[in-house]
Amino acid sequence: MLTVKTLEGEAVESFALRVAEVWKLGDAKRDDGVLLVVASEDRKARIEVGYGLEGVIPDALAARILREQMIPWFKRDEMGQGLRAGSRR
Repeated sequence: MLTVKTLEGEAVESFALRVAEVWKLGDAKRDDGVLLVVASEDRKARIEVGYGLEGVIPDALAARILREQMIPWFKRDEMGQGLRAGSRR
């Protein structure tokens, strides 16, 4: 999980992918890393999933977790609750 204030104009998708590649999350052979990025001031969030977990966490599920579990908390200025809700899923 990575929280930052701002992406400084970078798209959340490219930022999350770049961080995931640098951090080398998960097992290299299985490519099973997951990264949750939240840019609080930009009001952007992304769940980046390695190819090895796309069957378990497809893009549609990642988007639903953000939309239904996390963003409602963020809109109430409850960042911690939103992060917990998203990571529990």
